[in-house]
Amino acid sequence: MPWLHRLKHRINRLTRRRQLDRDLEDELQFHLDMLAQDHPHPRRRFGNVTSMKEACRELWMFGSLEIWWQDLRYALRMLRKSPAFTTVAVLTLALAIGANTAIFSVVNGVMLRELPYRDAGRLAMLWSTAKDHADERRTSIPNFADWKSQSRSFESMAFYASEGATLIDPADRLEPETITYGDVAADFFGVLGVSPMLGRSLSEQDVTQGERVVVLSHDLWLKRYGGSPKALGERLDLNGKEYRVVGVMPGDFHFPSNNVQLWAPATTSEWLHEHSAQRGRGTVVVFGRLKPQYSVAQAQAEMATISSRLERQYRETNDGLTVRVVPLQTQVLGRTVPFLLLVLFGAVFFVLLIACTNVANLLLARGAARQREFALRAALGAGRMRILRQMVTESTVLALCGGAIGLVLAGWGVHLLAVFGPRNIPRLDEIHVDARVVIFTLAVSVLSGVLFGLMPEWRDQAFRPGSTLKNTGRNAHATGNGLVIAEFALAVVLLTGAGLLIRSFQAVRAVDPGFQAQHVVTMELNSRWSDDFHEQVMSRIRTIPGVQFVGAINDIFFARGGKSLGVDTLDEVEGHAPEPRDRWRPLVITPLERRRLPGSRHAPAEGAPLLRSRWRARSAGSDRQRGHGAALLAGRGSGRKAIQGVPRK
Repeated sequence: MPWLHRLKHRINRLTRRRQLDRDLEDELQFHLDMLAQDHPHPRRRFGNVTSMKEACRELWMFGSLEIWWQDLRYALRMLRKSPAFTTVAVLTLALAIGANTAIFSVVNGVMLRELPYRDAGRLAMLWSTAKDHADERRTSIPNFADWKSQSRSFESMAFYASEGATLIDPADRLEPETITYGDVAADFFGVLGVSPMLGRSLSEQDVTQGERVVVLSHDLWLKRYGGSPKALGERLDLNGKEYRVVGVMPGDFHFPSNNVQLWAPATTSEWLHEHSAQRGRGTVVVFGRLKPQYSVAQAQAEMATISSRLERQYRETNDGLTVRVVPLQTQVLGRTVPFLLLVLFGAVFFVLLIACTNVANLLLARGAARQREFALRAALGAGRMRILRQMVTESTVLALCGGAIGLVLAGWGVHLLAVFGPRNIPRLDEIHVDARVVIFTLAVSVLSGVLFGLMPEWRDQAFRPGSTLKNTGRNAHATGNGLVIAEFALAVVLLTGAGLLIRSFQAVRAVDPGFQAQHVVTMELNSRWSDDFHEQVMSRIRTIPGVQFVGAINDIFFARGGKSLGVDTLDEVEGHAPEPRDRWRPLVITPLERRRLPGSRHAPAEGAPLLRSRWRARSAGSDRQRGHGAALLAGRGSGRKAIQGVPRK
C-alpha cells in the first residue's frame, strides 16, 4: 500500500534527522556550486535557501509532529536547568497521583472488575425473607427444591452451607487445624462457571451417593501440600471422617468467602442431613444463574409468585415469607463498602487538586522570569497557539514524570493494602495494577498537566508583548494570591470532611453496646466438638491467673446479618398455652440478642445486665434435667417480642 510505504519512510526520516539535514545541506550546496559556474550571483538566482529547507522537511516528515518533538526537547532542557523546581514539582505530583492511582486500583478491583466467574452479571443470590422485615436468611432444602423446579427465569440453581471443622492429616505429617469448609450442591461449581486448576470438581454421583470427596482451595493446597500435584488422591480427616482429595481450585476463586478452605458434597454433612426434610429450618444459602433473556427484576417478580404459592401450600412454615433476588456483585460489595470507597476516592481527588494548585503556583513564580522570553518570541512572530503549546508541553512533561513515579508508589501501596488492609473489604486480594489502572494514571497525569499548565494571567501577558515588557509584576502577584486562596479553600474542605468522619467514628465508639468490651478476649473453637470438650477447655481457662469469667457463644456480637429462631415444640410457658401454629410469625433476633451456648455463664463474662429470670447454669443439661427443655437467653427486645402476655416475676 503506497500510503503505508510513505508513512514508514516519514517515520524513518524523523529518527534520522541529523543525517538528512547533512544530506540536504550537501544537495543544496551542490546546486549552488552548479549555478556559480554560470551566474555571478548564484544565491540570488537560487532563492531563499532556508525556505527551501523548510519545504523539503515538510515533504519528508510530519510538520506538527516535528514541532511537538522540538517542544518536548526544549521542555526537557528547561526543566533540567531548574533541578530544584523540577524535583519539588515532580514529587508533589507523584504523591498526589500515586494516592489517586492506589485508591482507583481498589475501586477498580472491588467495584469495576467483574467477579471471576463466567458471565458473572447473570449470577444472583436468593434469600428467604419476611415480607415486613428487610432481613436476609437461609432457606430450607425443601424450599430450594421447589424454587429450582418451579422457576423459569433461572438457568440453574445451587446451594451451600458453611461449617467449621477440624482438619487432621491421617498420616500425622501435618498439624491439625480448624478451618471453614462448604457443604455444596452437585452443580455448585457448574452454576458459577468455574473449573478446578487441578483434578476435577464434584460430580452428581459424588453428591447422590454421598461420596466423601473434597475440592481444596488454592491456599490450602499450597499450605498443606506445597503445591504438589500429588495432593490428588490424598486422604484427610474432616471432623473424624475420612475424605479423598479430587481437585484444587484456582487462586482467584473464593466463594462464598475468603475463609472457606475446601468444598465437600452436602450429602456428607450429618448436620444438613438431619434437617434436610424440615421445611421450616433455614440451613442453606441459594444462588442461581439467570437465563440470558431474563433480568433481575423479572426473576424477582417470578420468585415472589413462587413464594406466594408456597406460602399458601405450606402455611405452617412459609407464612409471611417471600424471596429476595440480589445480584451477586451487589451481594459481594454490600452497601457500605462502595460508599466508603467513593468517599475515599473523593478525598484523594481533593489532594490532587491541592497538588495541582501548588504546582501551578510554582510555575507562576518560575514563569515571572520567563515572561520576557515569551514576549520576545511573540514579538518576533510566534503565534498564540505556538507559545501555548510550548507551555502546556512543559507542564505535561512534569505531570507525566510525577505520574510515572506515582504509579510505582501506587504499586507498593496496593501491595501493602492487600497484606495489611481491613479484611471486611471484599476481593482485597484481587487488587493489583492492571492496564485500566495504567490508563487512568496516564489520563490523570495529562489532565493534571493541562490543568496547572493553563495559567490565564500568564497566558494573557505572554500574548501581549508590549504590556509584558513594561509589567511590574502586579498581575502575577494577584494570580499567585488567588492560587494560594484556592489551595487553602480545598485544604479546608478536605480537613472538614476528615474531621466529620473522625467525629462520627468517635460517636459510634461512644455508643453503649449493652455489654463491657474492655478486657475481653476471644478465641475460636470447633462448634462441632462436644459440650464436654468445651466445658473442659473453659474449666482450664478459668484456672489461668487473672481470668474472672469464661463464656462460650456461637455468634460474635454485632456480626453481620440476623439469626432466625426456630421453635420445634413449645408446650407451656409459665402456665400459658402457646398460640396456635397458624398464628406464629417468623422471629428474627440479632446476634446481640440470641445466644446458643454449649455451657457456661456467658452473659456475666460480657458484662450484660440481667433484666429478668436467672443466668443460665453452667451445665448444658441442667435445664433439661429439670424438665425445662432447652434454655434461651434473650435480650430485652427479642424477649419482649417472643413472650408477649407472659407475666414477668
